[in-house]
Amino acid sequence: MPLAKRMVFDRVLSLAQTYFRLRENQQFYLVLGVPAMRAILLELGRRFADQGWLLAASDVFLLENIEVDALAARLADAEHSEPPALARHRHRHRPRPRPGRHVARGREAARGT
Repeated sequence: MPLAKRMVFDRVLSLAQTYFRLRENQQFYLVLGVPAMRAILLELGRRFADQGWLLAASDVFLLENIEVDALAARLADAEHSEPPALARHRHRHRPRPRPGRHVARGREAARGT
């Protein structure tokens, strides 16, 4: 092979090898988060199914993004709203922290003793 053709071939080969590696790395990093995202969506699907909004947890993959967002907002509202009687019960029976030795030291330190 003549020297000029060989130099062109080597340069093209080098570029092809470089960009092939970049393309493969890009695909690897692009799909790196897919298993975690799938697990999160399946958990959301399970919760949606528990509420009766889906027939099966895997049906979450058939929803559009806006539908998942809307159901997630409904779920957040449902999980954070509790009957007033239950809220009062939780408030009355919540564990009370006891002051420990570090609290007493803090008070003494604040007073300058």
